[in-house]
Amino acid sequence: MGYTKGDWKKIYQDKVIDPAEAVKFIHSGETLFFGSCCGEPQTLVEALLERAQRDKLQNIKIVNISPPKGTSPYAHGERSEHFKVRTFFGNPSMKEAIKEGIADYIPCHLSNIPSLFYDNSLPLDVAMIQLSPPDEYGYCSLGISVDCAKAAIEKAKSVIAEVNTEMPKTLGNSFVHVSQIDHVIESSRPLITVDFGESPTEIEKAIGCHVANLIPDGATLALGFGKIVDAVLYGLANKKDLGIHTGTISDGIVKLVEMRVVTNKRKTIDQDKIISTMAMGTERLYRFCHNNPMVEMHPIEYTHNITTLAQIRDLFSINSAYEVDLYGQVSAEMMSDYHIGGTGGQVDFVRGAKRSTGGGSIICLQSTAEGKTVSRIVPHFKPLTPITTLRADIDYVVTEFGIARLKGQSVRERALALVNIAHPDFRKYLLDEFVKNWPMRNITS
Repeated sequence: MGYTKGDWKKIYQDKVIDPAEAVKFIHSGETLFFGSCCGEPQTLVEALLERAQRDKLQNIKIVNISPPKGTSPYAHGERSEHFKVRTFFGNPSMKEAIKEGIADYIPCHLSNIPSLFYDNSLPLDVAMIQLSPPDEYGYCSLGISVDCAKAAIEKAKSVIAEVNTEMPKTLGNSFVHVSQIDHVIESSRPLITVDFGESPTEIEKAIGCHVANLIPDGATLALGFGKIVDAVLYGLANKKDLGIHTGTISDGIVKLVEMRVVTNKRKTIDQDKIISTMAMGTERLYRFCHNNPMVEMHPIEYTHNITTLAQIRDLFSINSAYEVDLYGQVSAEMMSDYHIGGTGGQVDFVRGAKRSTGGGSIICLQSTAEGKTVSRIVPHFKPLTPITTLRADIDYVVTEFGIARLKGQSVRERALALVNIAHPDFRKYLLDEFVKNWPMRNITS
């Protein structure tokens, strides 16, 4: 149904209630979807925590892509009677909750999450989302967190929205009409921010420079998230006419736009546009995203779809990892026996980049951890280590010591290439471990 200018306003006003009233529609045993990451509806979450404590709600299951780093009060041990978190992507602040069983991790490629809602593999009772204020036609924007929210809104039995004046209006396929919402609370509070603060270290800069050597002018980038990826952006400062089609945009991309490194002029689809499904960064990033015709937010059914990605020439996926073994397998989910990551969109973009004419997949990591006492290139993974990305999917692995080209290489050739970009203190050990099962005659490191 179409809505003319203004006739949606009464519909909207009739749905506005205060936060304490809104969470009365939530009951024990229900499954809730929370808007993800920095788009989590903070006022609604706070009201729900108060009600759960007061009314002794039990066994409420919370589903989200990833809780905001450093927050997630519903995942604390003292609330385990009330809440159980089911997340598609952990973070360091969630590691204890996962270890203690307060939170569960669901392995799933981001591109497949909406299908779990649509086919009721993961049925939802209530979707709790955060939106920008409605425009003159009654459409609100999901702002910095579109991801799988549209699927959740469509499939949940009811939708409760926090309409926040601080949420940017992002363009693209990000809009929700007020008629799709059952209850509204209004707020005006800063969004959750992420700020890496410090400039890249020398090691991170070296990784960024190596990655930059693999990226041609005019390429389109699909970027992961974190300090290593931010350092990669630092290394791209001398490139020309780069494009962005990614899962998450950060402050580093804003800098490249301002430097006219990112122009999106040569993209084969969505020309002149930055395409993403989330934004995670500082208020500066959120202001950049607001009503900006260069930035479009789309559901992950589009941004992470391999059919979409295969249409983009010279698409390079750039992701980080915790460990890579000598076969080229990637683990990006666990560190020191803690689950602090997830399948995420890494495999979606790795495989999309491999389908792209002229594109490629790149994995970045520092060569060591724990004060240079542990190599992050390993002869083999420990038992129970999840393999995030398969060896046949990776084209390049990059550390501060250089680039290992795995594309088209044999098992022995890729092992030697990976040994040569490991920290020098571990190279002999890695090679010795490998040749126990794969003799390498006449080859030395």
